[in-house]
Amino acid sequence: ARGNFRNVHAGRIGRNNLFRSQHPVNGTWRALRANQLAEENGIRTVLNLSDSKTKLEKYLNKYIVGSSYYYKTLYKRGRVFTAGLSLTHKSPSYRHQVAAAFRFMTKNKGPYLVHCEVGRDRTGLVILLLESLMGVPYGYMVNDYAQTYLNTTYDSPATAKQKAASHVNSELMYISGQKSITDWSKVNLNRYAVLYLKMGGMTDSEISLLRKNLSVS
Repeated sequence: ARGNFRNVHAGRIGRNNLFRSQHPVNGTWRALRANQLAEENGIRTVLNLSDSKTKLEKYLNKYIVGSSYYYKTLYKRGRVFTAGLSLTHKSPSYRHQVAAAFRFMTKNKGPYLVHCEVGRDRTGLVILLLESLMGVPYGYMVNDYAQTYLNTTYDSPATAKQKAASHVNSELMYISGQKSITDWSKVNLNRYAVLYLKMGGMTDSEISLLRKNLSVS
């Protein structure tokens, strides 16, 4: 909970292959635990959604402590993708930035770690896209999102789940382009995830390879 770090495993996502967390090297007390868990779980490829390359290098140069060594090693080996995503996804280029991050996943093996600063908004959207692509049930999506609120805002379980359902519904409407969905279990989210990525520039073969890499246990 301290690093908001956990395995995402449902649908066709392989066990111990996809993880999410808060930022592992931004100098916070939570980062120490996130970086430690990244090493313990053998993370090989990282999607850093919040930083540009310049911003990340400032973190790595400023916090020269043992706790950041593992992440720094991955970065030096070219295994960290810096997406530099904004908190909002109104820009037309947002899809292309997400697609570029996923294309990086097709070229590098897991286990994968997806993070931003807190591991909630940008990470939440990207994880929802991957979950949609891999046939993860809506109920799992909400419960997984609720865990972030439990880890970071210390809400009650009921409040966390209420907030998560609202956030997941909003993000799924963005992904699918739908405006009023009452039962997401009846919606083909995989289809909308594929359309989203194709509009971002990914090809069918790249999407197929992304699925293959994610399915490895």
